[in-house]
Amino acid sequence: MEGIVNMNLKVLSAIACFCSAVLSPINIENRQEDCRAGFPAFRRDQPNERGRMGYIDSTGNLLIDYKFYYVGNFQEGLAPVQLEQEGKFGYINASGDLVIEPSFDVAFPFFESRAQVRIKGMWGYVNRTGELVIQPQFELGDNFHEGLAAIRVRGKWGYIDLNGETVIAPKFEQANRFSEGLACVRESGKLGYIDKAGNYVSHKRFEAMSSPTTALFAPNYSEGLAVFTQGGKYGYIDRAGNIVIQPHFKSADRFSDGLAPVTIGGKSGFIGTGGAWSIAPRFDAARGFSDGLAAIMIGRKWGFIDRTGRVIIREQFENVGNFVCGLSRVSFGLDWGYIGKNGNLIWKSSAMRPSSPMRRARIS
Repeated sequence: MEGIVNMNLKVLSAIACFCSAVLSPINIENRQEDCRAGFPAFRRDQPNERGRMGYIDSTGNLLIDYKFYYVGNFQEGLAPVQLEQEGKFGYINASGDLVIEPSFDVAFPFFESRAQVRIKGMWGYVNRTGELVIQPQFELGDNFHEGLAAIRVRGKWGYIDLNGETVIAPKFEQANRFSEGLACVRESGKLGYIDKAGNYVSHKRFEAMSSPTTALFAPNYSEGLAVFTQGGKYGYIDRAGNIVIQPHFKSADRFSDGLAPVTIGGKSGFIGTGGAWSIAPRFDAARGFSDGLAAIMIGRKWGFIDRTGRVIIREQFENVGNFVCGLSRVSFGLDWGYIGKNGNLIWKSSAMRPSSPMRRARIS
């Protein structure tokens, strides 16, 4: 498998298995609705039990009882769930009611009123009533973004619209989601950018990225800029494909709130859209800003800083997710839980969740 195939397997599967507990609603109204719907949580009463999953609110109180084998994030008011380990997937609403009956081998959260589902090894899309509006016919697919979704047919990637009509014929080795009207694609081993008609606006001249995670997200435009690589170093281009920040970073990520995490000389910091340092490189690793805070690593532990670079939550966690709706999922030892933006623990589980069936479905 190539390009976005490998990237979907490794990256989207990790998202699906709720390792980051990050919601990605398409507008702020949906975001607040999904926040109120709850955050996935896990309970195991006995060490030898597999445990059950449910949902808590932002204060740690139980919203939906621990009655599922697997739960996904709420998106557009619905969440994918699996009742039993070998069972089918369906969808619940914010009250915990099953509104789409379990009939899918795998089911993913909704984006733009469409959700990916797998039936007998092929991927299609359902609407919010559970109707298969795009029949299972694709080897792999991505979520809808800006009205289009990347799909794979006979080893090549193209794009479909919300009705399942082919808008851009499958011909690419890699096809990222559309962002700010453009999508990064790969042909003949080189990256370029196309518009929604499939026309190149920046031709195939950029090097492919070696890291699956970086290749799936970093080249997508954010705040008018996208990451590119040249000679093993990373920089930024504008929408016309012009280099605006020279490639001299060991790693780089997308801009968020005017700042982007980059690494140089073994240390990570944040630059502004002009390329100047806003937060000097002094961390061992860094991630982008979300909800006003960014995760940073000092030594082998993660904490959080604000936009001035001040440490708000000291480094103490083995792993963290982005802050969404005021909470971040964190892990420490064999425990994991959620913290608030003041660093206080809101909720915790005393046992790690078994590997997600959705993750296994993606890598199988």
